[in-house]
Amino acid sequence: MKRKNLTLAAVMAALIGFGAVPVRALPELQVNAIKKAVASAPVLELAPKAAELVRAADRNDREAVAVTLVRLIVPGNRNLTVSLIEEIGKVAPETLAAAAAAAAELAPDQAQDLAAMAAAYAPDRSSEIAASVAKVQPASAIHIARRVVGTVPEESHRILEAIVVSAPSAKAEIEGDTTLNLVATFSRNLRSSASSTARKFIGSRPPPFIPPIPPVITPPTSINFEVRSASLNLAVQQITTITPTVNLPQSSISDMVKDTIKTFTVVGRDTTTSKQEKDSLLTATSTTVTTVAQSTTLAAADIVAVTRSATKTIQDVVQSPSVSAVDKAALVTAANTTVTTIVAAQGLSSTEVASIVSNSSKSVSDIATSTTVAAADKAALINTANATVTSVVAAVGLTSTEKAAIVSSASKTVSDVATSATVSSADKAALMTAARSSVETVVANPNLSAQAKTDLVASTSLTISSVAADANIGSAEKKVIAEFLDAQVKVAVATVAADTSITNAATRGDALRAAITSIAQETKVIQQTAPGKTGTELAAVTTQKAAEIQQTVQQVISTYAAP
Repeated sequence: MKRKNLTLAAVMAALIGFGAVPVRALPELQVNAIKKAVASAPVLELAPKAAELVRAADRNDREAVAVTLVRLIVPGNRNLTVSLIEEIGKVAPETLAAAAAAAAELAPDQAQDLAAMAAAYAPDRSSEIAASVAKVQPASAIHIARRVVGTVPEESHRILEAIVVSAPSAKAEIEGDTTLNLVATFSRNLRSSASSTARKFIGSRPPPFIPPIPPVITPPTSINFEVRSASLNLAVQQITTITPTVNLPQSSISDMVKDTIKTFTVVGRDTTTSKQEKDSLLTATSTTVTTVAQSTTLAAADIVAVTRSATKTIQDVVQSPSVSAVDKAALVTAANTTVTTIVAAQGLSSTEVASIVSNSSKSVSDIATSTTVAAADKAALINTANATVTSVVAAVGLTSTEKAAIVSSASKTVSDVATSATVSSADKAALMTAARSSVETVVANPNLSAQAKTDLVASTSLTISSVAADANIGSAEKKVIAEFLDAQVKVAVATVAADTSITNAATRGDALRAAITSIAQETKVIQQTAPGKTGTELAAVTTQKAAEIQQTVQQVISTYAAP
């Protein structure tokens, strides 16, 4: 392995001349003509004039002409240095390694800007450019590496290898930079996948460095600039956004970067999504990770945990063969909106945020990956699951711990319904809707104590989970039972609220708790007697039970009524 690396280094050194590319000397007559042309040009026109001279030169002389022009113009016009390289890049990108290196020798403080600008116009030569500039300014090699990798991330592994060869003194610093090496690993893996659709480059060259003078001129549309991979661009943007703006340990940032890059890789390799859909997925991921990373209320470990839950859900949605390309972006956006809502919620502890996001994300993943939920139904189910979590998080009167417990119960029911092999896809929507409705009815009731709400959601959710898992009951009958439970909970709430014999709010809450507990128990009785019954027979049973429950509710009210 060591011998192989040495051989690679030797080959690269031979190809790039250990950095600085030798430039042949021009005849004195030609040099004098160039000097005369430069001397007669106004300062603001020097860069365009230089580009014109390079374009007019014989193809074999262009590199030497470019370097000569750099050496003539830069010493007295340092503020033109970057724009000079840009103008040359528009007409002769093949000369940029030598031209940028020559400019960096004369303007060492602009070395990284020069390398980035040159790489933007010649991304296929980015490793050669980076090596050439680093060769003449080895003290700036790490900064050159970061700028050029940020400009052409899909070449990052080659860029780093070339810089290490041309500027050996930078090797330790480059190898110790976690971010650079993660991006390099990503680009190497991406290129090794023949099926990777992330190689479909999009967009245009990166935004240019804007010098004070002259103004940046948009390159002619006739020039065919190489452009970069959207997934890599956004990955690098995400990394560079997170790192300097958050007060996190390096290990936490590293973990977040790994999860983010893994997600970008999954999106990039997905063969079912278009460029536009990939952009939506990547943008949603980028926004979510940045929001989580910049949270001022979450502990570092919880930031990492939330990021991992969110990115895992994105991966599951994107990789699901039964989620349409159109739905993937919409579902990821919806799931990420829920995550950011949870993170921004007031009154939640850091630990509970991580717990709620974990449970919420798992339920979304379970729906996305379920083989028994039709593709057309997945969006509705995920929206129902997300809406349930959002309503609980926004509820008043619940502590952080109680909200986490309620979300845990509700999310488990979502997962149980989504993964049930005995509930049809259409009926799963009905069961989840019933579960959500019951949760929201209980959580929104002002008379129930926080503990009662937690216990009742656990009870009703567990009942629906049990119904969904019961292999002895048909799918249609399960729907009937779940909707019966929800309907009776609503009736009980309305009945207790309307009764005037209970004058104390706390007592009214106790009565309602007893009534809903009784409803959950009666629903289980229906479940136990349902096997073998026809739809008509089950309807008769639920009608009878509804009447019995009404009597039970009235008895409960009498028990709790004021004397």
